[in-house]
Amino acid sequence: MPRLRFYRETDDRREAYLADKSSRRASDTGKLRKLSCLSNFEKLFWKTNKYEKLPHHLKSCLDYISIMKYHKKHDLVRLMIAQGLIADKSGENMEDVAESIIDELVELGRLAENRYFDCLEVVVPYNNLCIVDVDEHKFLSKAEHLPSAKLDLDSDRGLSRAFMQDICKLQFLVVLRLFGAIESIPDEVGNLVNLKYLELAKCMNLFHLPRTLGNLQRLQTLKITYCGRLRELPVDMLKLQQLRHLLLSSGCVNNGEVRVPKGIGTLVNLQTCEGVYAGDSIAKELGTLTQLRRFGAKRVSEDHSSELAAAIMSMENLLSLSLQAEGACLVSEWIGRFLPELENFSPPRLVQKLTLSGTLIEIPKWVAPMEKLTKLTLTSSNLSQDEASLLQYLPKLKHLHLWGAYC
Repeated sequence: MPRLRFYRETDDRREAYLADKSSRRASDTGKLRKLSCLSNFEKLFWKTNKYEKLPHHLKSCLDYISIMKYHKKHDLVRLMIAQGLIADKSGENMEDVAESIIDELVELGRLAENRYFDCLEVVVPYNNLCIVDVDEHKFLSKAEHLPSAKLDLDSDRGLSRAFMQDICKLQFLVVLRLFGAIESIPDEVGNLVNLKYLELAKCMNLFHLPRTLGNLQRLQTLKITYCGRLRELPVDMLKLQQLRHLLLSSGCVNNGEVRVPKGIGTLVNLQTCEGVYAGDSIAKELGTLTQLRRFGAKRVSEDHSSELAAAIMSMENLLSLSLQAEGACLVSEWIGRFLPELENFSPPRLVQKLTLSGTLIEIPKWVAPMEKLTKLTLTSSNLSQDEASLLQYLPKLKHLHLWGAYC
């Protein structure tokens, strides 16, 4: 599907706007050929129909991924769902469908894995194949009436409150990603009623989120990373009953935690819940989220480890588990304390990825029976040299990441 793009860069910020066109007609294709400025090599690929022969669902997803540049697989999955590229069908998990499409595009050679950046990228000449660059006036005149729109904002100097209020008038936005120095998110963000994906990153001066966040009834993904002064989410986020992915990390401030409100267990559509603090009785509530597929807890300590272990064991659909001990960050080095032993703990049988951060001395015995484990990451574990022998009991292990894991 052709997409309109408007890009603007000033001394203090970068803005990238994107909107779908309503359909792919022959005239659109002809226009794209003129506007894309394809090289002879790229035109050859077009003429041989390697692109046009793709099924519609693969073509639509490839078009979208091509303008996303570098992204990790799980981020692409969430963005594809937010953009409406994956149908919500009974008996199917949208995340599984999106992942299978990405895997198929990799197998067909349309996507390639960039192992250095641990992400996916579109193979030339498919990148930017369906982009139509327009000016600001044309974009704003068209975007309001188009199916979905996306906005990325990146600023080193900061985005003013007045500017953010103007952004919140763009009610057609489906995806909003904000990067950089932002001191506040205005109450008007609650007017973005079509928003399905909200990401805040490196907003180091952001202290709180407005209660109007609860107005975003269609929100599927809330991703907050490296917003160091943000300590907690407003209780109004419990109104987000369509929320599927909650990803939290404040970096090295507040032990990397952003606290969730009591009542988190009512968000029964959550597929991902990462970066949460499970103390203050939150661990017991997490046990009701049996549909979770990815879970990560920070600042794990003895005072709630038993409740947390019981909660995790109830997550029978879990595929990825991350546990991080209480710690401190000095410059770029993470110094972890002891990761509590989880007594009588047996991890969900489907877990494929496990991350343990904090002093262990020895690898927990409950790791050995994890027959489906394909990736194990150990950070600041202080293991003895003979602990690697346990790995022989993990028949499907493909990736082993060790960061300061041994004494």
